[in-house]
Amino acid sequence: MNKILSLPEDLKQLKGVNYKKIKSCTFAKYTQTDTSHSTFVNVGSHLLTFVRKGYKILHTASKDYKINSYETLFLKAGSYTLSNVGLSKGVYEAYLFFFDNAFLIELIYKYKDFFKLDQKFQNYEIFWVKNDKILQGILESFSPHFE
Repeated sequence: MNKILSLPEDLKQLKGVNYKKIKSCTFAKYTQTDTSHSTFVNVGSHLLTFVRKGYKILHTASKDYKINSYETLFLKAGSYTLSNVGLSKGVYEAYLFFFDNAFLIELIYKYKDFFKLDQKFQNYEIFWVKNDKILQGILESFSPHFE
């Protein structure tokens, strides 16, 4: 049986990770040079994943979801099975943003006009974040902090 990763706590033990912790948030640049399949991950705080190179697969009981380069996925705290797949030269790279309930509530309240939340989303397995040039620019602005 594979080891279960607890994130963000285990970030410091992983190769290819550069991370910063600020109050209730952890930001990480994760680079992987080999493909990993079906890794069990316990996400201790909410996670926004921005895939920069390669793609990620979220395995669920009902289906597999593929998150391509320059796509963003939000996962609430919980346990997941994930695969990271590198494409060119086998490199997978993603920005990971971990945050707690208090930060999430504050963010939603502050920017409530941008979040058009509907009750029908309560039963969804995953939450895709619509990617546009503004979001991509915001996420890419973290690059200098990881160099």
